[in-house]
Amino acid sequence: MISADKTREILREMLAVQGKELPDDGTNLADFGFRSLDFSELAMRVEDEVGGELNFDAAGLRDMTTVGDMYRFLSRRSPVRSRVRWPGSPGCWSYSSRWRCGLITAASPETAER
Repeated sequence: MISADKTREILREMLAVQGKELPDDGTNLADFGFRSLDFSELAMRVEDEVGGELNFDAAGLRDMTTVGDMYRFLSRRSPVRSRVRWPGSPGCWSYSSRWRCGLITAASPETAER
């Protein structure tokens, strides 16, 4: 699990790159312009932090309306599977028999790097 404070820190870093400031917890996600793609990026960064894949339920995603709701939602998720790192390739990991290097899925890190 990850704390709401750590999730807030990750979001702050993500928004800084976009030239935005971290909103208050009560800010409506739609009013802030936070879209599903932004949530996906934040979720991937949280997964990197906890070292595993998070399980998201559709009902929980629909119930998020504010920035604070999003922090609480992510802080309540526990990794369902741990990542296995490919020896010698720090940017590659796997949840199953397929390997991911960055955003590329491949049978091995060598294949993905080509």
